[in-house]
Amino acid sequence: MRINVAAQLKLPGRSGECSLTQTLPEIDYGGMRIAFSGPVKVDAVYVYDGSAFLVKGRISTVLKTRCARCDEPLEQAVSVDFEERFVRTLSGDEDESYLFSGEELDLSAMAQDCLLLNIPAYAVCRKDCRGLCPHCGRNLNNAQCSCDLTGSADTGRDEEAQHPFKYLGQLLNEDKEV
Repeated sequence: MRINVAAQLKLPGRSGECSLTQTLPEIDYGGMRIAFSGPVKVDAVYVYDGSAFLVKGRISTVLKTRCARCDEPLEQAVSVDFEERFVRTLSGDEDESYLFSGEELDLSAMAQDCLLLNIPAYAVCRKDCRGLCPHCGRNLNNAQCSCDLTGSADTGRDEEAQHPFKYLGQLLNEDKEV
């Protein structure tokens, strides 16, 4: 995702526009595997102020993911607005800027960073997704399971629900720890 900025380097204050697409491979991030269903698209406006480029725009793509409730595969559109600086050398106050050299800006690392920092923590296939049965694991969107979720048939489960800490008392023998 490179853009030629030779004209802007010669005439500071002159802006430029770009629309770029690139296919990204799967990425391992934060214990998750991020897969893309299509290319990553960057639409940006950039301007050189004499010392650095200010690049603003929007990054969009479609992620392959799984529903956090029912674990079915789904595709989720992601769109992120960004505003970043590109500098030739990093100084103390520009440590969050991206570097550039020559007459090109490479937006690949910036696009990947923006996407990874803004990926939703979880996705659901639909707003009213019923998820999986906590006892048998059946997808409740497809069929109702035969588990009794009220606990009325299994009095042991009902008693545990009412007294979740009752077994902690058995760990103490009067005033002595066991």
